[in-house]
Amino acid sequence: MWKELETGLMHYGYHNLMGNISGNHDMARYISLAGGALQLDEDHKKAGWKRDIGTGRIESYDYLAMLHVFNMTLPGVPCIYYGDEIGMPGANDPDNRRMMYFDGYTSHQIRLRERVRRLTSLRTANPALLYGDLFPLHVSRDIFAYVRIYMGKAVAVCLNKGDDFFDLRTLELPFGLKMESMVPYMGETMVAPKGFTIMIHE
Repeated sequence: MWKELETGLMHYGYHNLMGNISGNHDMARYISLAGGALQLDEDHKKAGWKRDIGTGRIESYDYLAMLHVFNMTLPGVPCIYYGDEIGMPGANDPDNRRMMYFDGYTSHQIRLRERVRRLTSLRTANPALLYGDLFPLHVSRDIFAYVRIYMGKAVAVCLNKGDDFFDLRTLELPFGLKMESMVPYMGETMVAPKGFTIMIHE
């Protein structure tokens, strides 16, 4: 993943206004793909006409939360397709254009919406996420950890798609920053399987 991200950053720069999208009206909803309600190799448009497409496995809400963390902490402009803040399911057009609703949420939808709210608050309040350069800390098949730094402020992010815990304290930060001086904003220093952690230093 870092290679593709680095290519984009080299092309557009670290301080760009390119949109990082969670989804759009030309594709199936991410949560339905992540949860297995839709298969990658099937016709998503036909699937929307033939059956009721849901979210699939309950873990799909955590996978979508991880996508929001990624989009909200990258250089560029995060763009949330309506309904992705609550995990609205759907196949391809027109099933991905369902009517938005504002009440009657499940506990999983409420938790996801709260996570997105906290992410938007963090991005608004922390200059490192608006202007900071991005430095990879750990890149492997299951772990992608990076830090964004600006004017002494830092935000470290770790995405763990694996089945094992990952200890953030093993990572070395650039410019003399110490992981011990970072405090958890979301998650813990031991990053849970299929989870994420955001640490901040002010």
